[in-house]
Amino acid sequence: GDYDRGSPAQDPLEELLEPWRSTLDSNALRQLESVGLEAAEHILSELESKGDQVRNPSAYISKSTSNFKHTGQLGARGGEHNGDRQEREEEKLKRDFDEEVSSLPYSLDDKAMEALEEVGHQGAMSILRNLQDAGDKVKNPNAYIMRACANEKRPDAKRRRHN
Repeated sequence: GDYDRGSPAQDPLEELLEPWRSTLDSNALRQLESVGLEAAEHILSELESKGDQVRNPSAYISKSTSNFKHTGQLGARGGEHNGDRQEREEEKLKRDFDEEVSSLPYSLDDKAMEALEEVGHQGAMSILRNLQDAGDKVKNPNAYIMRACANEKRPDAKRRRHN
């Protein structure tokens, strides 16, 4: 009949992910597929609502899907004061940041840690993830972090990233 104009038997999860394929890396897409439709819908709508606050959508997806797998819960839905939620998100970011630092195969010096604190937990998380992704290519993690933090603080950092 002509009630099914879309492609035959299009998986709703596939349909949901389609517009994101150009934005997210394959790892993030796989992780979204692994949490199922409801969680993926929620995570993507959270990502959309944050807009430009999220500098690295793929890293955001990775963290959200991994949090969902650990807790079995999705981020907060309405019914709470934004202040509380903000505070909880801050605590969560700090926890995630501490976890990320402790999962590094080496320890960071005080200067690198201070630099990470200065760019805030979100910036720091993205720098740490990039460092993890670079793996053995980075010979001096402390110097890498110092440079990445300096770049993160530059006012034109956001603009450069989109070109």
